[in-house]
Amino acid sequence: TPRFRGHSSKAWTVAQPTLGVEEIGLSLLNKDNEKVEARPYLLLHDAHEAFTGDIVAPLKFYMKDLLGWDFKDKIERPIDEYLWQRYLGEKPKPWIVELIRESDLYALKLERDRFMPSKHEWVVDEVKIPREVKWLPHLKPVQSISRLLNEHFKASFRDFAHARS
Repeated sequence: TPRFRGHSSKAWTVAQPTLGVEEIGLSLLNKDNEKVEARPYLLLHDAHEAFTGDIVAPLKFYMKDLLGWDFKDKIERPIDEYLWQRYLGEKPKPWIVELIRESDLYALKLERDRFMPSKHEWVVDEVKIPREVKWLPHLKPVQSISRLLNEHFKASFRDFAHARS
């Protein structure tokens, strides 16, 4: 699926920021056991998009502000909770939810700065990226999808399952 509904300055898929959120989240953690626990949740942070597509933020804001209907509460969260339960056995702990939120925000800021020059204000324009966050969006779409499926999901779920047994 094209990221930003295809309105970026280069071809960019949802697989690329998924890997970015994982990389950023892991870079913010120091303990290996926390990385093993958080990694599959970081990778699944936008798994609902397999069903909904990448719904652009302005549309979500419009639905919430003008129609009183919260897409995140009504659609995204229930799908995510189902997928977490189905594939990971439980919802993420609160510290993982916060890590996902923070990592996703940093990834969006980096994507916006690199691929979405615009005269319009974004909610991430004032976000300050911590020094330890080094992710630069660089993989080609096909490489990202292949890496996501072959390397990251397999390793993440294997390590997670091993840690829980």
